[in-house]
Amino acid sequence: MKIEFTPLSAELVPACRAFNERLRRHGEPPFLLPEEAPAARRAGPGAISRNHYVALDDTGAVRGGVLLMEQRGWLGQSAIPLINIQSPLSEGTVDRAFTGVSLRMLQFLTCRNPHLYAVGMGSERNPFARLLMAAGWPVTRIPFQFAVIQAARCLREIEPLRRGRKRTFARLAAASGLGAVAAAVWRLTRRRPSLRGYSLESAVRWPDALNAVWDRCRGELDFSVVRDAPAVADLHPDSQPRLKRYLLRSGGEIVGWSVGLVTAMQRNPHFGDLNVGTILDALAPPEHLDALLAHTQDALCGLGADLIVANHTHARWRERLRRLGFLSGPSNYLVAMSQPLASAIRAQPGSSERVYISRGDGDGRLNL
Repeated sequence: MKIEFTPLSAELVPACRAFNERLRRHGEPPFLLPEEAPAARRAGPGAISRNHYVALDDTGAVRGGVLLMEQRGWLGQSAIPLINIQSPLSEGTVDRAFTGVSLRMLQFLTCRNPHLYAVGMGSERNPFARLLMAAGWPVTRIPFQFAVIQAARCLREIEPLRRGRKRTFARLAAASGLGAVAAAVWRLTRRRPSLRGYSLESAVRWPDALNAVWDRCRGELDFSVVRDAPAVADLHPDSQPRLKRYLLRSGGEIVGWSVGLVTAMQRNPHFGDLNVGTILDALAPPEHLDALLAHTQDALCGLGADLIVANHTHARWRERLRRLGFLSGPSNYLVAMSQPLASAIRAQPGSSERVYISRGDGDGRLNL
């Protein structure tokens, strides 16, 4: 069977709808191919290009697809072309006659750019994660950290605490107030940074001053997506009203920025009905990072978060969150890298601690 990947066009939308319907017959998939013609994409210096490609067989039927975020990466103190792989789909997951689609997709991707990565995937058992591991891609978990804000609600709603013996102890701790006391004592043992001289403000639009923040931070990173003003405007656009965009000022100067959101969960398999705050992204030089994370945490608390979560690979971000009282938990948020990209990162001194990937990369906000 011949498979070719081609850009999604209006003419292919009916075939995409037929593909989606075949997947739905086997259960509701986590995502589907677009069922509308792709909108015109903005182009310009620093813009992220998002393009859907579909897999066509020799009959003209769509058998899979993938969304590519082609962007600028930062590797070893220089910029590189980089591709973030999102929403990979293959009919081979429901029909063995099309198992070759995934392999053809991987060939298509590696021919397009040697520097590729994928973020999210949920589990090493995910079909795409298994494919990448079989192809020799390193697949690792991005650390998960969380801060309990409303202890009683968390004790009642966190899914692992709603089963077996844990449920009894959790309900008792919530009803008696012991959980709230323990959380308060834990927070008192943490040394919060001084916020004197700092202020956090909401950003309606991202200013050009983010370029200076990136210039001051990039020397601390061995790998990241470029996060200058144009890139941040594409990663976290003002067209997404759910996103809370913040600017940190010191002495009137913008010294950092962050992005968060608060989601009212409903019967979530992990968080029940909690209001979950997420620190999607946050960038500031080392001397301002504590203030940025503390201010962002306070802002999400002010929006009603019962629990605040974050995923960061960089050791400094993880350590500063620990100082604020964030705990570590099991992670289901993965990152996979092509072999050329992973090898180039390993060649950097101390690279394992200086890679910056956050929940804001890739499909990190998909389930939030």
